[in-house]
Amino acid sequence: MITEIFTYHRPKTIAEAVRAMKHHNNATVVSGGTDLMHLMKRRLTRPKHLISVAHIDEICGIRIGPSGELRIGAVTCLSEIACADAISKGWPILSEVISHVAAPQIRNRATIGGNLLQSPRCMYYRHGDFVCSRRGGETCYATVPDGNCRHHSIFGGTGCIAVHPSDIAPALIAMDTVLEVAGANGSRIVAANDFFKNPKRPGFRDTAIGPGEILTRICIPPLPSHSRCAYIKSAGRRAIDFAYVSVAVRFDFAGDTVEDARVVAGAVAPTPLRLHDSEGVINGCTTQNVDIDAASSKAVAGARPHKNNRYKLDLLKRLVASAVRCALHAS
Repeated sequence: MITEIFTYHRPKTIAEAVRAMKHHNNATVVSGGTDLMHLMKRRLTRPKHLISVAHIDEICGIRIGPSGELRIGAVTCLSEIACADAISKGWPILSEVISHVAAPQIRNRATIGGNLLQSPRCMYYRHGDFVCSRRGGETCYATVPDGNCRHHSIFGGTGCIAVHPSDIAPALIAMDTVLEVAGANGSRIVAANDFFKNPKRPGFRDTAIGPGEILTRICIPPLPSHSRCAYIKSAGRRAIDFAYVSVAVRFDFAGDTVEDARVVAGAVAPTPLRLHDSEGVINGCTTQNVDIDAASSKAVAGARPHKNNRYKLDLLKRLVASAVRCALHAS
């Protein structure tokens, strides 16, 4: 049995953590560790330094900012977020989404930052015998003639067609969330819609986080009083499994008319995907005359499914239709 040797660091502040990341080569941030430990056991990542940020007070917990925005520290565990009264009252879709994430034991340990930064669940990427394109090889094994791509992207992907696994990400995009990232040059803000990246080549990052940077905070603006949201997920087991397809919607109303529609799909592309064609069908309609069939049909515009995952076309259309109905008739 091969024993991996690494040095464990426990900085007290974000500034100390950033300095540790800059000072040490091959360093990785760890908090809940629910994904990282699996990757390390499989030798998919072999850091020499683990920088623990789990106990840094400035990025723990839930606060309401001066403009009424929700500010969640990146190392706040999912169960704490789901149970917070402020969130269930002001941002109930977030509590709903988290109830669909994994099992209670995982939610007690996993953090919101880790959920957004987790690696794809592709069976080839996570199997030690396949040096796939994501791991520096030449081949995406999900796309070869006898490959299994049942849970992979139906909206392309260049070099890798694994989908982003986060249940939470689509809802954050629908709510105009911004993410705060800290690095050697200070903090910067990234819109959630721009945070996730398509890994077009080996070594390409899945997110906008650069070398030596740390995700510190998730900031969600207050939802308008005339806003309605819904979230639907399809999985083998309702909460425990990763999504086959998920959909988050948000409608902002002016009277009885949808003034601004957001429809975001998960588990259908290498990144969470805004369905602009579906949104275009809904915008400007009243609750009584939205063409739900047209909105759901537009959801698969431009899709390029593979031989094992054509079922996602119909599933995405049905979930978009259901989520739109839920949001239109939400109280």
